[in-house]
Amino acid sequence: MDTSSKIRSRGSCLIVSTRHQALPSSPRPISLIPKMRHQAFPRMAERGHCGYCISRGNSILVDLFPDPEIPMTQNDPSYRQLFGNHAVMRDLLRLPWLRQLGVTLDLDTLRPGDCTDLVTTRLRQRRVDILWQARTLDDQPACIQIHVEHQSQPRQDMALRMMTYRGLLYEDLRSRQAGQDTQATGGLLPAMIPIVLYSGIRRWKAPHQIRDLILPVNDLLEPFQPRLKYILLDTQTLTRQVLESTATPGAITDADLQDNLAWLQFRLEHNKGRDDVIDLIHRLVSLTQPSLGQQQSSELHESGSQGNSSTQDVFANWLHSVVLPRSLPALHQCKTGSQENLNASSTISISEVINMLMNTRNWEEQWRQEGIEKGIEKGIRQGQAAQLADTMSYRFGPIPEDILLRLENASPEELSRWARNLLDAKTIEEIFAGDH
Repeated sequence: MDTSSKIRSRGSCLIVSTRHQALPSSPRPISLIPKMRHQAFPRMAERGHCGYCISRGNSILVDLFPDPEIPMTQNDPSYRQLFGNHAVMRDLLRLPWLRQLGVTLDLDTLRPGDCTDLVTTRLRQRRVDILWQARTLDDQPACIQIHVEHQSQPRQDMALRMMTYRGLLYEDLRSRQAGQDTQATGGLLPAMIPIVLYSGIRRWKAPHQIRDLILPVNDLLEPFQPRLKYILLDTQTLTRQVLESTATPGAITDADLQDNLAWLQFRLEHNKGRDDVIDLIHRLVSLTQPSLGQQQSSELHESGSQGNSSTQDVFANWLHSVVLPRSLPALHQCKTGSQENLNASSTISISEVINMLMNTRNWEEQWRQEGIEKGIEKGIRQGQAAQLADTMSYRFGPIPEDILLRLENASPEELSRWARNLLDAKTIEEIFAGDH
């Protein structure tokens, strides 16, 4: 491809006019046009940067500066496939924390949404994780859109991101409606429910609505500020709360949710070890083996699911891609040979996952034998002692050898107590006041 004729800029893009015939008009990764990438953008090629391009006539518009999104992790496709499954998504909407949806939506009408890939007006590609739609029980003319985004790490601007997705989805829907009969809805856009499914370990502290990301204004201007809010499902927090609430009267228990596939996914994600995973998988197998009379109805729903995979298959792929490598990385690397094989695998079955688990020792025992827990504890303690010694030296000058030895041999509890005492101590002796 000859790209030497003309290159000019527009916003974050370069417009490259070629001497060839018009190209197909569709978003394409820059990596698919290596000759243009290396000839026209050598620095970008050397640094391994990648954007998107769209061809218009004999010009190619290349986005050199993609949005600073969190890059798609290797586990994202397995989550999309899992919650793109009709049975799993239906049970997600039946969870007690989404009761307002479960009592409003007719889940028998649940079906996949029309669009997950979007391109902004500045040619930046965005992908919606999961999109479903369902009618309401009061039989309104338009379906409610259910938009689910999976997050493995907290994101402070998540409310802004969800609002951006909604605008792009509405723009795409409006373009699809062009020329269609919209008399039933009066040309209005459908309502949308945004859900963030968070599977990470760190506490989620990000605001749940866009208004909290905007500076305050007076009462006269307040009505003009956006207030879009999303529903947060923090799977680790919810799992812990349920499993710790067995003695609380009226609280939701694991037994109340044992037939819910989405809850099983929460439990598997935040499992207690190998035996717990095996028990949960056996429960999964019993739930996903319908009777002959139910099988035809189940297959009908599965055929409308994203990826057209059975419930057992999508769970097996997710377990293989997420749970096993996270808990047994050495075993899983041996089984797959490489990370590429892990992502490419689409034929593993539930029985194979169980066999992999049965042929290993208990996870906690393996961790102890390898000394991981002791190593982590020792490293944390040494780090605390070094930081405390640093701060003490900054405030009081050189530290005597006996105190350094005391810090080195202290327990985590002692180090934490001395760090608190250091805040108000006027002498180094006051830090250890009250110790015998």
